[in-house]
Amino acid sequence: MQSISYFEVIHILVHYTGEISFLERALDLWQKAGVSLILVVGSSGAYFHIANCVVQMDAYHAKDITAQVKAALEGRPAPMLSAPGFHLPAGGRVVDLSGDRQTRKNYRGNGYCQERLNVKRFGKTAFSAGDRELDLRYVEQLVDAGQTLALAYMVRYAREHLTGQSVEEISAALFIFPSLSSLRSSWAWESEGDAC
Repeated sequence: MQSISYFEVIHILVHYTGEISFLERALDLWQKAGVSLILVVGSSGAYFHIANCVVQMDAYHAKDITAQVKAALEGRPAPMLSAPGFHLPAGGRVVDLSGDRQTRKNYRGNGYCQERLNVKRFGKTAFSAGDRELDLRYVEQLVDAGQTLALAYMVRYAREHLTGQSVEEISAALFIFPSLSSLRSSWAWESEGDAC
């Protein structure tokens, strides 16, 4: 009787449902897209065959156990990995950033005026830029409300200055954020032009 590993059972079940396991996709991400991964797993050796480095946490100290893992895997067959149809999304996707100004009634009540987008932060979990609200509840990396406010102002900057550009161009422009002088004018609380 041939023994079958836990991983192989899960692999069979996942393929029975028509899904692709992350293990099958992880190697494609690195080889075809250049995306490296730091994967935190507990008590699972399923990823050892494709791991470049294995770090074990031992009493809150990180230990590199890559050599021991590779030695333990020597002579054992790697799991069958075949994920069909991996491809990167087509580049040049353009984000709709229209609406870089907002209209409101002026203070005299006899007309309307144009002003910069209003930015509001709702704790660290959401913000709005103009009429668009963004929910960030599932972005675990946000630990401070100031980070959320910074994201809100970056969205406003993108809507005011980067309309019609691709996702890659917007990311590059926000990564190499403008000089301090334009940063101050972009983040200023007051609206540009005449007061309404």
